[in-house]
Amino acid sequence: MRRPNNLQWRFGPVCPVYAYDAACAQIGDHFYLFGGYTNLSTVNDTAHVFDRARSAWTSSIELPPEFPNSHTAVAADGVRYIYSAGGQVGPQCRPACARVYCYDSQAGSWTGLPDLPDVRYAGTMQLWKGRLHFVGGAEKDRWTPCADHWSIAIENGRAAEEDWRTETPIPVPGMHRGSVLLNDSLYVIGGQQGDFVAIAGDPEFTCTGETREDYIGECFRLDTPTGEWVRIADLPVAASHVDFSVLSHDGKILVVGGQIYKHPEEFYLRLTDAVQQFDPETGNWSIFGTLPYRLKIPCAGIRDDRLICVGGQRAVIGSDRPGPISADVLELTLKRRDQPVYAMPRPNRFAGKSILLVAHELSRTGAPLVLLETAQMLCRAGAHVRLVSADDKVRGFDLAAEYDVPVVPIESSFDLAAKADFVVANTLDQRTETWVRSCLEHVPGLLKRLLWWIHEIDVEFFRPNAGLVGKSAGVLFDSDAGRCSWANEIELPETHTINPAFSAAFMARVEKDLASGDGTAIRAGASRQMIRARLGVRPDDFLVTNIGTFETRKGQLLLSRTLGALASERKLPVKLLLIGFRSESRLRRFLLSRSLSEHRVLSRKRLFTATPDTGRYLVASDAFVMNTQGVDNRSGENFGRVTTEAMAYGVPVLGTSAGGTPEIIRHGETGLLFPVGEAGQAMLADQLEGLIGDRSYARALGLAGREHALKAYRPELFMKKLEALFDKF
Repeated sequence: MRRPNNLQWRFGPVCPVYAYDAACAQIGDHFYLFGGYTNLSTVNDTAHVFDRARSAWTSSIELPPEFPNSHTAVAADGVRYIYSAGGQVGPQCRPACARVYCYDSQAGSWTGLPDLPDVRYAGTMQLWKGRLHFVGGAEKDRWTPCADHWSIAIENGRAAEEDWRTETPIPVPGMHRGSVLLNDSLYVIGGQQGDFVAIAGDPEFTCTGETREDYIGECFRLDTPTGEWVRIADLPVAASHVDFSVLSHDGKILVVGGQIYKHPEEFYLRLTDAVQQFDPETGNWSIFGTLPYRLKIPCAGIRDDRLICVGGQRAVIGSDRPGPISADVLELTLKRRDQPVYAMPRPNRFAGKSILLVAHELSRTGAPLVLLETAQMLCRAGAHVRLVSADDKVRGFDLAAEYDVPVVPIESSFDLAAKADFVVANTLDQRTETWVRSCLEHVPGLLKRLLWWIHEIDVEFFRPNAGLVGKSAGVLFDSDAGRCSWANEIELPETHTINPAFSAAFMARVEKDLASGDGTAIRAGASRQMIRARLGVRPDDFLVTNIGTFETRKGQLLLSRTLGALASERKLPVKLLLIGFRSESRLRRFLLSRSLSEHRVLSRKRLFTATPDTGRYLVASDAFVMNTQGVDNRSGENFGRVTTEAMAYGVPVLGTSAGGTPEIIRHGETGLLFPVGEAGQAMLADQLEGLIGDRSYARALGLAGREHALKAYRPELFMKKLEALFDKF
């Protein structure tokens, strides 16, 4: 099952062989796969041909006896000839060669060309302006990266010169990098320094992974063969093993998958599923989408908007560590992505800046979602954004993928923090605070560039994690109530502000779901009647919705009891919809523990764990209740962005008069307020009875709330305030 808002991959005919570290090229509709490991001790000695017009593997080609089985550089003219240079013959970590070959796809014959000036592993090569250009790779020790750039003239599958010519070396040496031609320029992307080597003196050249590897984020462009290399923007996620998965399409560069980290002591590896995209017009990278799974060194090609991706090494399920070698064929029809919902005009404070965002976790809850949505808008403002999750749970990376936000390995985050213009620590969770303290050991000047974004109002819970807040460059609060709660406890830095966030993506969903500007009409795809029927709600029922992480202080238990009394004692047609249970087991326990009166308003059809599609349920709702009580019925909700989202849908909102909720709701104008505690529940019951009895008043209250939300919480206002805050440090 694919993730929402992502790429729709299809599985094609399985490759005849498992192929890792293979090479590939395209001639017309034919995709050629050369060699590759089937496992570390076995390599393929054939080439296999995939006919894209027939969507079938059609033939195999015998390779020359000394043809490299892996780590070779390959280039093609796209019409007839395929060229290979350097690489490794045999399995494990055997020696490299300098041999160069040409395959004539029409004659089915192989020809030798002049050897490279020296042996090379894992270089990259392109046929450009009538010359083969070979760049980088590793020396014969298989570990030392090279910056060499050699070229040789080619005519009709043969060398027009006796020797390779030395060209301008690339500024950063490396191997396992990809290259592509775009707009008559040569681009070289990513790669690594260091690699597996053979055990010293071993006659079988058995590999040992106990070597250091460093991953290259720098990318370069060469506009003329004899010119100087130009550094372009760095990859969002530095990746190697992209030798044959860097491609051009629609005037942009795509980088598919790759390896992104190797631990220098424990030597474990991490892979990515990101499809990264570079736009030469803007000079920026972005995340185009993701693969169905994390994958290193696949062989990829594009023809007529159809991308094919073959083989490689997959990650272990539920992990980003390498697992089985693959024979899968993945196919994708490339389409133009939708235009951004909101993008700041340039120039702005964020354009060209490097920003590292630190999440305590990546879950479908308030603080992570706000951070991801902000990351989207920062990217669209031209910032170079990376995100790290302090809990390092790979499952959460899928959520970031939905937002096209690049997630970097936690092990790389300190180096990125050292280079970043701004670092944003999201929440006062212990995990975030631990990351900041650990980073300070590596980056002593971190606090001068650190913005702390505090979403918590329950000071008694989070006070132990606030020791560095006053020393940071700035603090961002969601509400004045949140600011005041902390100002009474700690000394805030001079630079701090209040900036309630509202999602540009959510705004787009509102516009999609509601067909008219005043919110009175519903699009067919979000039919109110259809959704209510699926929820088991009758036309005359009054559906009350609460969205938020299910926990005692959020007041869902009280709300269930209050609505149960309305239904059983006052005989009102009220139903309850709850979204935000942490797991199915907790949801079931809640349902089983409710009283008979509460079961009058409850149904399994209206209880959900966290969901990305809250808009459709708001369309179906008659009222939204933010019933947060806080600790000891004092603090309330810090801000309650979901309250503003409900207002944007024109749903009448009711909320406790504590915390930041009174900053959203103007009582009697844009919604209704009631106190925390038992007295508040009695007032809430009366307010709901009034709305049920006067549906026109409920509708008017909802429309007034909608007008207020769309005016007061626009994404552009949030970004302008954020820009002003960053201007101060």
